[in-house]
Amino acid sequence: MAQGGIDSYFMITERGSTYKREILAGVTTFMTMAYILIIHPGWMGAAGLDRGASVVVTALMSGLFSFLMGMYAKLPFALAPGMGGNAFFAFTLVKGGIVPWEVGMGMVFVSGVVFVLLTVFGVRELIVRLVPKSIKFAIGAAVGIFIAYLGMRDAGLIAFSGTGIKIGSLGDPRAVLSLIGLFVTGVFLARR
Repeated sequence: MAQGGIDSYFMITERGSTYKREILAGVTTFMTMAYILIIHPGWMGAAGLDRGASVVVTALMSGLFSFLMGMYAKLPFALAPGMGGNAFFAFTLVKGGIVPWEVGMGMVFVSGVVFVLLTVFGVRELIVRLVPKSIKFAIGAAVGIFIAYLGMRDAGLIAFSGTGIKIGSLGDPRAVLSLIGLFVTGVFLARR
């Protein structure tokens, strides 16, 4: 596709953008989502799946479906595994002993088919409209807190004790790196 063809297909100039801005946005999006290539296979490995295969599948499917979304929607939407659902699958369903990972994967497939059908027949939009805003915010907050808990646990910032959760070993290199990362993030947010 020639440069003019790319511009007209994706409406880059029409939307007030430039090639440079789009390339920078693509690199930024990739860098923002690259952690998924590490975290997702780790969580799937914790659930009993092969970590190497999980890395390959995560990279291939994220790349393929991001490409297909770009070609279909003509917008730069990056698609990758949702970390809330992954955490629920790995740590609640499988590691919690509710189902083996094979059954969990079947559940994920069936729920995916159900969600596609609900979307095709317009039921999903109806359900979204019926759920009160407070419940939507609460679900988002709960998923965020759960993922933050998993991150702090994996970083060694918190640990389990006989009475619950306690502060982890803050001298652990993982904990130190995490605290530095949180500090730098806080500085950048404050400067914004």
